[in-house]
Amino acid sequence: MVGFASESDAVTIRVADDLDISRGDMFSSPNEKPTIDNYYEATICWMGERTSLKAGVMMRIKHMAHIARALVVSVKNTVDAGMIGIPTCFRNLSL
Repeated sequence: MVGFASESDAVTIRVADDLDISRGDMFSSPNEKPTIDNYYEATICWMGERTSLKAGVMMRIKHMAHIARALVVSVKNTVDAGMIGIPTCFRNLSL
């Protein structure tokens, strides 16, 4: 019996009771129940070329098996993925 699994591990869960469980359902500890809220903060890797992620945009998000509409309230930080690993002092060099 294993007490922990990471996101890349395949697991089988056996429950004692006859429960209706399907793909996308969530298990949690009775002591650490997930909260339901209208506000969500996330780290997003945005790879869209035609549009940019900015405040005021309505998006569709998927959580587990559920799809919902979401309003982007703010964008706090951005990172240029093409510059990751390049020292800051070399990023603006030109000939």
